Amino acid sequence: MRIRSLHVAGFGKFADFRRGPFERPATIFHGANEAGKSTLLAFIRRVLLGFPDGRSRRNPYPPLAGGRHGGNITLVSDAGDAVTVERYQGSRGGPVTLTSVSGEPIAAAALPKLLAGHSRHIFESLFAFTLDELHDEALLKDESVNSQLYSAGMGAARLPHARRTLDERKRRLFLKGGSKHALHIAANSLDAVAVKLRDVRDNAATYGRLSARLRDVESELARLNDDRKAERGRLDRANQLGSAWDDWIAFNSASAELAELPALKDFPAEGARRLDALEEALQTTQKERDDARDETRQARALAEAAIEHESLLVREDVIRDLERRRTAFDNAVADLPKRQADLAQCDGRLAATLKDLGSDWDAIAWRRSISPWPSAKTLPAIRKACARVTPMCVAANLIWNRRKRRSQRRTRRWPRPNRTSTLPSNPHSVNRKSTSEGRSCARRGPRLPKRTLPASEFRICSFN
Repeated sequence: MRIRSLHVAGFGKFADFRRGPFERPATIFHGANEAGKSTLLAFIRRVLLGFPDGRSRRNPYPPLAGGRHGGNITLVSDAGDAVTVERYQGSRGGPVTLTSVSGEPIAAAALPKLLAGHSRHIFESLFAFTLDELHDEALLKDESVNSQLYSAGMGAARLPHARRTLDERKRRLFLKGGSKHALHIAANSLDAVAVKLRDVRDNAATYGRLSARLRDVESELARLNDDRKAERGRLDRANQLGSAWDDWIAFNSASAELAELPALKDFPAEGARRLDALEEALQTTQKERDDARDETRQARALAEAAIEHESLLVREDVIRDLERRRTAFDNAVADLPKRQADLAQCDGRLAATLKDLGSDWDAIAWRRSISPWPSAKTLPAIRKACARVTPMCVAANLIWNRRKRRSQRRTRRWPRPNRTSTLPSNPHSVNRKSTSEGRSCARRGPRLPKRTLPASEFRICSFN
């Protein structure tokens, strides 16, 4: 065991004093007088072995600098396990707490094992002594200290412990003036065993006789078991014959009756099997006949029963047609919300289309534009309208092409990204004026007033 670190919470002149970890084999504390070396040694003694009570003459080392009287020491066992021993001033040496590195509590009974079973006197005399105690001649006259030193010098560190163990066992075996020691108990037990041996020796002959009798009984028992199995087999055979006795009587009776019947020369082959098949078919047919009779009886009863509202059968076709129409009506009512939503969408698309066509377009003009092809009566009027509108369409196309070429020439000559010529998007949107006036307007360059042709004229132009 060795000390890894220590923490003095409050002891003498030290308060919240920490040292460690001590990694080297030996650690030396040096300092001037009254620096606290003896105080640290007393702290180690008190934490590991307990605080003295109030009647002791030893220095109690009260916490002069504050803090709780005591602290903790971290020990490392020979197996490498670290254990923290924490003790503070209290009754019976102060309460001690042992915890592992992971924080799990350890029983306080493990502390003597960490100290190798040494008593306070041995520990303070050999492992935690002061310089004044080393100079004391009474230290070397102590038998326990001498035996510990002798065992350490001989290389037998457990020799004092072995001696104590032997002395303890000797005291348990025989104690002067005692009445309940192990030696007397063992002697009494030996006498009881001797009495039992004599009894067993006297019973040896009886044991042999009883053993022979046991073997005879076991052989007789085995023979009786065999006889019982044979009798059980005969009994089972008799039970089987008894259960078949009635069948045997019936068989003999049937054989006698069969022998009394006259012999048939022309008996068909497999007649018995065919007879059984015919009888089974007859039973099936009779069952079907009975079922048919029941169905006929039920049908006759239904036919003779009065029919409620029989007069409605005359209008069966009309009623069936009303049922079909009612089904169609119910389906139409169920689809009404969807149809209304479709109508609203169509109205929205129609309004957007009319807005794109121009202000002259409305629902009536749209219906007129999508009317069927003109008939022979309206064809002369349509031709006159085409003859009147065709020159205007040609003039509008010429003006639009000239303006387009002029705009392209200007763009190639003076490229200006932010100022572009505005061209009409529809070549048919022109003013209804003469071609010469349109040419002069094109030469002057002013923007022509826009006028959207009706859809009927647009269709006529396209037709011509």
